[in-house]
Amino acid sequence: MKITKILTLGVLALSVAALAPAQRMTGPVSTAFQKLVADTKAALADSTVTPAQFETLKTDVASAVAGANKPSASSLALLKSTVEAAKKDGTITSKEKIAIQKAFAAVLASANVSPAEAAAIKADLLAIVSAANVTQEEAMLIVSDLRALLEALPEAGPRP
Repeated sequence: MKITKILTLGVLALSVAALAPAQRMTGPVSTAFQKLVADTKAALADSTVTPAQFETLKTDVASAVAGANKPSASSLALLKSTVEAAKKDGTITSKEKIAIQKAFAAVLASANVSPAEAAAIKADLLAIVSAANVTQEEAMLIVSDLRALLEALPEAGPRP
């Protein structure tokens, strides 16, 4: 799987995610989300992704985000350092891909997203990513936007 597919996996989820919980979209969260959406739309301009694929993703992400909180600082730091280390030489190895996936899973877990919700989102994203045609540069910009959005989420609290 190409780096763009791996990195786009998480990015597309949150691009669609914030469409559902509008009540949480204020201030820095709204600003970060709007940048993420704009960059994601630009990156996907040449894709063959269907509206039905996005609708399925939107539904699954809305369910996950409804009870999500801001991920832990340590999980975000781990994801950031893992991605930066992997892209340093311009080539992502299989071992680095696995490390990125594990770090992203840790971010989701610390944000109170269940394994079942994460698995549904991953399946949706894999279908979308196969049709996305996103460059590595676009993926890295979107990952940066995603990190900003995650950092802007409210602090952890009990899940409804």
